Amino acid sequence: PQVDVVQAADGKDNYDLHLAPASAGNPTRVGDLRITGGHVHAVLAKLKANFGLDVATRGEGSRAQIVVDAHGTYNDAPITGRMIGGALLSLRDASQPWLVDLHVAKGGTSVALDGTLREPLHLRGANLKLRLAGQDMAQLTPLTGIPLAHTPPYRVTGQLGFQGGHIRFHDFAGVVGKSDRAGSIDVDPVQQRPLLRATLHARQ
Repeated sequence: PQVDVVQAADGKDNYDLHLAPASAGNPTRVGDLRITGGHVHAVLAKLKANFGLDVATRGEGSRAQIVVDAHGTYNDAPITGRMIGGALLSLRDASQPWLVDLHVAKGGTSVALDGTLREPLHLRGANLKLRLAGQDMAQLTPLTGIPLAHTPPYRVTGQLGFQGGHIRFHDFAGVVGKSDRAGSIDVDPVQQRPLLRATLHARQ
């Protein structure tokens, strides 16, 4: 597959598809899916993004994985990343945890996410470890869409979960500047303005 994804400054895009409803009868069953040399070029004006995604699968059957390498710019800053996921066809099988191994670097910020999702299409059954490090937490705002305060250099690790439409970064610990930090953060992204609640504590 070769895909060009474009969004103009006025928000119009070429990827808002209106698909016909599924036809009645028995659904088509696919036993294996392989992607070779796939490439996506995305230019998204509202995100100030221009990046490429190289997409391929490796392995077969239940052991197959999808590998996506990203390179380009996001919010007018260089960004690179790699995601390794489980077999695409296992997304439809809730009994098989779906592998997630994601690493993203943008400027001085790095994000790593690894673990499994029991139902990835519904963001349920998460067992994910999230590691964040950088020079200023405010630099995470373009990546997350959540306004964050300016901080000294930081490094934190915790568990990422999803519950009732909320995003939870819980049981995390690390350092911000010269002080330790631990606690949990709950984000409700459905509000007109995302609502963030945090419980934080420090020994120092």
